[in-house]
Amino acid sequence: VLNDGKLVCFFMFVTPDIPDLGVLDQLRAGILKIPFLFGVDTFLRLLKVSDENVEALENFMAPPFCRIERMVVCPSMQGKGIGSKYLKMALEEADKKQWTVMLCTQEERNLVFYQ
Repeated sequence: VLNDGKLVCFFMFVTPDIPDLGVLDQLRAGILKIPFLFGVDTFLRLLKVSDENVEALENFMAPPFCRIERMVVCPSMQGKGIGSKYLKMALEEADKKQWTVMLCTQEERNLVFYQ
């Protein structure tokens, strides 16, 4: 998500109608900007969401389903509703298409944002 040409929010909305993003797709989308904008620790936490963890969770989900993962908001923009606004848009699209949604996080403190 861009604000005045600056990346302020990033997340992956993985839907059943498109293939999973590969490394090249993530590079093209600007994933390498994340450590500079959001910090190295945030970047490393985002990378921690592994394909094995997602595959394990997918075994419990009935298709069709989508995933929202690796969400981060620039620290200077947190608390302004940006993450909530775009998360809500993704959830509304999932509802329209009757997809079950899997929200992935590596941090227990983030659960409050998804409830």
